[in-house]
Amino acid sequence: MTRWGGFARAYPVRGWMFLTCLATMVFCGCWADETKQADFQIDLPAAPDFILPRLEGGDVVSLDSLAGKIVILDLWATWCPPCGLQVPVLNAFYQAHRDDGDVVLYGVSVDQTGVDEIRDWVTEHAVAYPNLVGGDPLSRELGAVGFPALFVIGPNGFLRERHEGVIERETLEGFLARLRSADAAG
Repeated sequence: MTRWGGFARAYPVRGWMFLTCLATMVFCGCWADETKQADFQIDLPAAPDFILPRLEGGDVVSLDSLAGKIVILDLWATWCPPCGLQVPVLNAFYQAHRDDGDVVLYGVSVDQTGVDEIRDWVTEHAVAYPNLVGGDPLSRELGAVGFPALFVIGPNGFLRERHEGVIERETLEGFLARLRSADAAG
């Protein structure tokens, strides 16, 4: 009698559960790799149009007003601890690229609280890049399921990259480099 044969006879339900879980993990892992490789190569959907007010006041920002630029939107919330962890990465990226002319970065608060609470969070976390408010409907249109959620929109208005969770600077720079290469090539 083999070791696993005895296990299967003694615990038939557990044996099937184990095999089912193993098969699921293998399948999901393969699917995730396939999706990750294809993200940049396939035509992605057009980004939803938006018109959102600046947290700092003044004009509103719309996708139309950013046409021809690479647009990076970081969707965040005051109640989201990982959102605060991402701020230093985005601050450094913003400082490095703020004068490039072809790329813009906006934080987009999805909070449904007052602007004062959002301003306090931005001040407390020393956010250097501009922020927009009222982004909850936009987050739903983009399909964000967790925060922070970062979306990169190409100069043609199509979604090109998405990242949920805290992003590393190298990943963000890679997104930008690929988009610039694709834009230069085509």
